[in-house]
Amino acid sequence: MTRFVELSDAAAKVKDGDLIAIGGNNDHAPMAIVREIVRQGTTGLRLVFVPAGGINGDMLMGAGSANWVETGSLTFGERGLAPNYRRLASAGKIEALDST
Repeated sequence: MTRFVELSDAAAKVKDGDLIAIGGNNDHAPMAIVREIVRQGTTGLRLVFVPAGGINGDMLMGAGSANWVETGSLTFGERGLAPNYRRLASAGKIEALDST
């Protein structure tokens, strides 16, 4: 049985401090749910990207929705480094676990 829910209802299931895994990377990232999580003001998220994250994680961190990440890398691929991730990690404002 297929069950559909509104995007806002799906994002509301993500609570402050949750550990979430996000698939895709840059060109194939699930951005609609990422934007809705940001819009709802969720904070303290812990992110896991296998093997890598991209604009999805960078947006969550830049918006203040996430403060912990485990990933092999978090870049925009050939477009360069993820600016929010780099800035926050360099300033010690997020915890990053390198799983390369």
